[in-house]
Amino acid sequence: MGCCGSKSLTASDLVTEREPAGTILGKPLVEFKKLFKLREELGKGGSPQAVVFACKSIPKRNLTSQEAVKTEIEIMENLLGVSNIVQFHASYEDENFVHIVMELCRGGELFDRIDALVKSHRYYTEKDAAGIFKSIVNAVQICHSMNVIHRDVKPENFLFSSDDEESSKLKAIDFGCSVYIKEGVELKEKVGSLYYTAPEVLREESYGK
Repeated sequence: MGCCGSKSLTASDLVTEREPAGTILGKPLVEFKKLFKLREELGKGGSPQAVVFACKSIPKRNLTSQEAVKTEIEIMENLLGVSNIVQFHASYEDENFVHIVMELCRGGELFDRIDALVKSHRYYTEKDAAGIFKSIVNAVQICHSMNVIHRDVKPENFLFSSDDEESSKLKAIDFGCSVYIKEGVELKEKVGSLYYTAPEVLREESYGK
């Protein structure tokens, strides 16, 4: 989902009277649809007076863990400034959703780029493929250096920052499965997308730092 953030409105202008107690993020609810103009499709229309973001809206009724949402937001905040990570902008909560507003990457998924090439009987050159792998490894390495495991690394979770193939950067997105890791603490959760999951995770073996 895309959203345009108006420069004339701030979250403090649109806070409801409801107290933060009982909310997921621990801060007052906002009238999100007044703070941002939501659009069905990204990249069409728009106003020159607005900044366009991407928005991940998570239905509260579908949440199995409130802590997981808070961890996702905290991890994105801590990864601000990393070139191969999608940039976090803000988080909001209203009556029905938790909204994570982030940088809009207009170039689409790595998966779709690969699929389009294959369908047209073309392929990445060795040099271009090496550049893509370097960006992916860089994103994963920085996460690990900051004690974060992504746990859902796949082509669908890497977006190109723009349509310009020369200047576009590849960025990791979707930290919904991500967790912090600690020295000596082992994890055993089987998470992620089946066809991209590490063998030790599928075997339900412990993993960690």
